[in-house]
Amino acid sequence: MTNRIHSQAGYLIDATNVNNPVIQTADFVAANSLFVRINQRAISDFCQKFDTNNLQPWLNFAPVDLLMLDSSARLHFVLLMSSLSFRFWGKPKWTIEYNGREYDGAWGLVAALWKAFEAGILALDPKSWSDFEEQRAKTILTGNILIPRFADRLMIIRQLGCVLGKDYKNSFESFLEHSDGDAMQLVLTLASEFPSFRDVSTLDDRTVFFYKRAQLLVADIARMCSGTNSTDIQGLSQLSACADYKLPWLLRKLDILAYANSLSEQIDKGIEILPNSREEIEIRANTVWAVELIKRNLRTRAPEIITMQINDYLWLQSQDKSSDDSPYHLTDTTFY
Repeated sequence: MTNRIHSQAGYLIDATNVNNPVIQTADFVAANSLFVRINQRAISDFCQKFDTNNLQPWLNFAPVDLLMLDSSARLHFVLLMSSLSFRFWGKPKWTIEYNGREYDGAWGLVAALWKAFEAGILALDPKSWSDFEEQRAKTILTGNILIPRFADRLMIIRQLGCVLGKDYKNSFESFLEHSDGDAMQLVLTLASEFPSFRDVSTLDDRTVFFYKRAQLLVADIARMCSGTNSTDIQGLSQLSACADYKLPWLLRKLDILAYANSLSEQIDKGIEILPNSREEIEIRANTVWAVELIKRNLRTRAPEIITMQINDYLWLQSQDKSSDDSPYHLTDTTFY
């Protein structure tokens, strides 16, 4: 492997000894939080019940079978899905009907893209993305309503096509070859090349990294698109949890995350948390750090477990909802 070093706001990322800046800055935020704290006892209780024999990638439960696609098409489907997977909430909530069922959120996006691919509306080839027609995108992303932040999603599709067409032979596989097969290198390259993956904030004059969609994309490529040299990604253990809506919601439900009264009231009343506000950064960073602490606890009996397995376990658990559940926090952002 080439010995590359990236500098990320004071954090040196050495390809031979990678330290994920997401984890480093989550530790800093957790130690200096005003609105969110982590309950260590609840982590211990949760880990005692954690089923280490039930660890599956979240996409195994998707409404479609991605393995039906050839390797190139599957890779480009996962790229497109990960790039557009954000900000689904609203009133009414966006849903998509597929095969007689309604889906929302990430499952809804998977169903919408698959439905369009089956109908011949969507080509899994970046050559067609750089000048993607607005009306075609609306056809794909309209369910009961047009998906929120549609203009951002259309811009992202076009950016993907432009970058891959200009520098990577219209192939995401060609893009992957520049990462030397290293998970963290690939995350950093995604954030460097594609603006929509630059998921960072600033707290107390310090850069805080999240890279939610970039990390999940890298993990999904490794788990769902293996089979070629370019998709043989090493170092998944370097990745952190993906700070979104569902993980902090579940961790709060499990009493692992505790919020100040003012923040709890804001969330429970459905009042939006501003992007890049201290409250939002603390929610996301404490989510990352809490999952890191869960991993450290679980490794006493499952030494090989990695954060991304715990991430998917939690996300899948969060899909089981009941009518008396508190809402999750609402932040109008394209990063998750």
